[in-house]
Amino acid sequence: MDRVREAILLALSKGYQIEPKAIEFMASVKEDPVSLIQRAMEEKKAGHIISVEEIKALLETEEEEEVEAEYEVLMDPSDLISTSEGEEGFKSLFISRYRKLMSIARQRMDASKAIKISKLKDGSLTAGLLMSKSVGNGKARFTIDDDTGSIELMAFDRKVIRVVSEAQLNQLLIVGVEWSKKGLAVAKSAYHPDVPDHLPSLPGKHVYLALLSDLHVGKSFIEPAFMRLVEWLKGEARRLRYLIIAGDLIEGNEARGEGAKARMDEFARLIGLIPKGIEVFVVPGDHDPVRRALPQPRIDRGHAAALYEMENVHMLGNPSWLNLHGVNVLVYHGQSLVDVIASTPGMSFSKPARAMKLLLKARHLAPEYGARTPIAPEKEDLLVIDRVPDIVHSGHVHVLDVDEYKGTLLVNSGTWQAQTPRQANMGISPTPCLLPVVDLATLELEVKDFR
Repeated sequence: MDRVREAILLALSKGYQIEPKAIEFMASVKEDPVSLIQRAMEEKKAGHIISVEEIKALLETEEEEEVEAEYEVLMDPSDLISTSEGEEGFKSLFISRYRKLMSIARQRMDASKAIKISKLKDGSLTAGLLMSKSVGNGKARFTIDDDTGSIELMAFDRKVIRVVSEAQLNQLLIVGVEWSKKGLAVAKSAYHPDVPDHLPSLPGKHVYLALLSDLHVGKSFIEPAFMRLVEWLKGEARRLRYLIIAGDLIEGNEARGEGAKARMDEFARLIGLIPKGIEVFVVPGDHDPVRRALPQPRIDRGHAAALYEMENVHMLGNPSWLNLHGVNVLVYHGQSLVDVIASTPGMSFSKPARAMKLLLKARHLAPEYGARTPIAPEKEDLLVIDRVPDIVHSGHVHVLDVDEYKGTLLVNSGTWQAQTPRQANMGISPTPCLLPVVDLATLELEVKDFR
């Protein structure tokens, strides 16, 4: 009803009136009422009374109308990768991370006055990368580090302990510090860089985005279900304009070996069946023929020549940022979700969107260095979430899960591969052949079942 109220106020502010029946009708349909009112006012003079018939006619016109794709690649790491060697490379990476995250943190009212650790005074704020933590028995002990030094802190407040408990190693923490009578540095407050509450800029027309990941084309790929998906896409191509595939295109750890080219050719054959009116965006995962370390460049022409020949297919690196009809989408295969789930109390493979939420709070896609996720020593940290996404799309853990956080839609899109013995040993129960479809006009999501 909030959007209906906004639509009414908008019309009144412009000198229009709305029939009560039109208001009731707008409240009963999925279409965004503000968008409907804006369109209804376009060709009418002020003072006009907008009728229910006019609103219904707009919907009928919209159903007949074919929506053209409007997209922009905001960031692809492929051409930005600049790897350094050894200690100097990692020093550059973490300096870049610290500076980028501090720039984000200073946009918060409560972090704008944070000072360096070396200049820390009683009762002031500081911020640094989390180097170590120990949580238990009603307290937390942790160390943060900036470019001037480090400090070990104790926390006894339950809210602070909770923040430290869910924080990932090597992420930025903003901390309010006081000294106890015994000389201990005590964290009286602690914050993530976090994202602000925001209202996404949504298109006025209904245009749809489908999300795929982890096809693993090979022996355990469920091809019959994918073929059912292709047939469905042929009937939906008038309004479904975008399809994003978030990595692990082919099966097997030998993906960088001799078999990679043949499997990539088979993947290309399958993608070639998708209607040409659908823009397809492809990022790699850890099974694909690129380096495993993040960020990953796009798969090269040598392994994917057929895909590069398809006008509607866009090969990108991992992670990448897209703008689709005004909606900002962060695409990340999700390698670090395993680290977050393994190291954070209360996390599980059955709810990967909860782990995605922690990465969004940290404003970083793979904070922890030295765990399962390999990270390259880049001169610039390209894994910082330096924009506020409207949608985050990940995969990797083979489980469909959806959540929302401060106006951002979080989607882990499952898999198109049958359960493997390794997954069974890890206690992962995949949810294969389910397709999340997002209406970009409302960010409402529907799951199509192709099992």
